[in-house]
Amino acid sequence: MNMRLGRIGKREGASACAIAMTVSGIFTFETKLLYEHGNATYITLPLAVLASLAVFLLIAGLMEKNGSVNLGELIAKGFGGVLAPLAAIGLTMLVFYSAYAPMSQFIRAMHGLFFDGVSYSRIVVFTLPAVLITALLGFETIGRTAKLIAPALFIVLMLSIAGSTSEFEAYRLHPLPGLSALQIAVQTLEEIGTFLPALMCLLINADGLNDLKTAKRAGIEAALFSSLICLVAQLALGLCYTYKELGELFMPMFRINYLNKFEAHFMRMDKLAHMIWLGGGMIAAAFCIHSGARLFSQSFDMRDIRPVICAGAVLSSLMIMIEVESKMSEAFFAVKEFLNEYAFIPICAVPLAAALAASGRKRRYA
Repeated sequence: MNMRLGRIGKREGASACAIAMTVSGIFTFETKLLYEHGNATYITLPLAVLASLAVFLLIAGLMEKNGSVNLGELIAKGFGGVLAPLAAIGLTMLVFYSAYAPMSQFIRAMHGLFFDGVSYSRIVVFTLPAVLITALLGFETIGRTAKLIAPALFIVLMLSIAGSTSEFEAYRLHPLPGLSALQIAVQTLEEIGTFLPALMCLLINADGLNDLKTAKRAGIEAALFSSLICLVAQLALGLCYTYKELGELFMPMFRINYLNKFEAHFMRMDKLAHMIWLGGGMIAAAFCIHSGARLFSQSFDMRDIRPVICAGAVLSSLMIMIEVESKMSEAFFAVKEFLNEYAFIPICAVPLAAALAASGRKRRYA
């Protein structure tokens, strides 16, 4: 059997998950959707991370009770028969989407900032193979690489924010927060679908983290750290731009580097930050592609994960090329809008239903 799993510790797992959650929270969203009704992201995104953590801990606790060692086994126990593979396909597509979404944004940003005049497909051809190779090397490689990249990623992020403090103006946060309590609750629920897939990846590979207890500790560390980073980053963006301006900017965190004063002293801080963030996006994509492929392989009793990893990477590449090179950008935007609003339902409901069903069966036959 070739599942490309290996063994890593809590710190490696937490690093991979934290990078995936942070990249999703800062770089993945379509700003037209995120800031459509005002800027409440410095409230809703941290709350969404904590809500995702609560769902993750609930599922992990139920897994411990019914003796499942990973999410694939939980789905098999909970649904069985024909339903288990169908549920696995749905979750796999959502996890693959979590790989596609940030890479789509990064490639569009790279085209605008570095490679204007070069076709998107050429950027994809030179970017996605690195994601594929990292995913093929396996969970252990992804975790250890994430542990190396995570400090640089978060240091550069904090330097970018610190360099823009001279542009902070409190009035840009008004109206505070611009949404009613009900709208904040709804937006928080919707944003769970962005953060929970990374935590599900830890459960998919829980046996690669030695056990569920280690996976739970890694998830707690990743979620708490990511919620803090999202709070700081979104608050900084809100102090630099009004919500109307944020709604018009593509990947506004990339723009914040052009406000800072470090560029002359740190040899193009903006370009350095962009490349390090791109590295984080590639690690996040590899993490999600490997995890989705493992869930799919387990559910269909495949003994080699490599074909599914290749299929996932190729699928993500094709989706990006179709989105940016064809006239289907409006259709992709509609899909993103739909997933932004409703993806949290299946990503929460399917694992919870499987966990409850598996626990109920165990009690029945105990």
